[in-house]
Amino acid sequence: MPYGAWAGAVGIIAAYVLWRVVVRRRGARALKIPRISVPELRAALDLPEPPVVVDVRGSTMQQVEARRVPGALTLTLRDLESFPLHGFSERQVVLYCACPNEASAAAGALLLHKRGYAKTKALRGGLEAWIAAGYEVEAGRHAAVSVVTIEAADEIGGRRGDAKMVLRDQERAAAPRSR
Repeated sequence: MPYGAWAGAVGIIAAYVLWRVVVRRRGARALKIPRISVPELRAALDLPEPPVVVDVRGSTMQQVEARRVPGALTLTLRDLESFPLHGFSERQVVLYCACPNEASAAAGALLLHKRGYAKTKALRGGLEAWIAAGYEVEAGRHAAVSVVTIEAADEIGGRRGDAKMVLRDQERAAAPRSR
């Protein structure tokens, strides 16, 4: 094998190893996000100022597992990039997903941290742990529809335009699904 081929192969291997190191460091950083246990969240939901709960599972996962924590907002990670946070100012935000190590919830919490909002936590064990603990869930074909009413979206988001996100969730959930 010519010298150039060996150099190219070594370069490709070095690039792959570097890429894996970067991916692992991102994962390790995500694991450092504060977590809240299922019993702690259940207790917090009974407080006068309960946390805002956000389901960050992708639409496919929401179709596969339609159950969710009651009252949870349904926002994708992309939605979190632009969702107005001024209504969350003094409230804790708890994100959950169905990923190993709460990966999407941790990514969402990191995203909110970067936007200057530090009161975020990932639900340890995600939706699976919530269900396993036997706590109530919203279930059935309407569970994918955000239960946040337009009035509640106004209260949380602080302005009428923020309700568009809730309406989009409802439209997505009402759309016919192909099998």
